Amino acid sequence: MDVTFGGGEAFIRKDLSELIDAAVQNRMRFAILSNGGLITPEIADHIAKTGRCNYVQVSIDGSCPKTHDRIRANGSFDAAVRGIKILQKAGVHVTSRVTIHRSNLDDLENTARFLLEEIGMNSI
Repeated sequence: MDVTFGGGEAFIRKDLSELIDAAVQNRMRFAILSNGGLITPEIADHIAKTGRCNYVQVSIDGSCPKTHDRIRANGSFDAAVRGIKILQKAGVHVTSRVTIHRSNLDDLENTARFLLEEIGMNSI
C-alpha cells in the first residue's frame, strides 16, 4: 500500500516525521507533494533513512525565478530549487510537476531542460 502526503503544503506540518513513521511502521510506502520551500536537511535525511519513499514531487512552473515566481510568490523558485538539491543530496528520489498555463507556455522547453539537464532529475 502507498500513501501520498499532500496539502496545501505537507512540510508545514510539525508532525510530518511522525506521520511518515506511522506509514513506515504499517509497511506502507509513501510520496510527498510539495512546493519545496520548507524542506530541510534534517527532514530529507529522515525521509531517506526510511527507505520507503517513492518520491518527493516539487512543483516547478518555470525555468527561472521570473517565470516561476510570477505564478507562485517572490523567492519561491530559489526555495524550490534549494529543496530539490537538499533532497537529492540526501538520496531521496525527486520529481517535479509543471502546471502549464499562459504565463509559462513559452518557457516549457527551457523548464524541461533546466529540470532534466541542470538539476539532474530523471523525469518530470
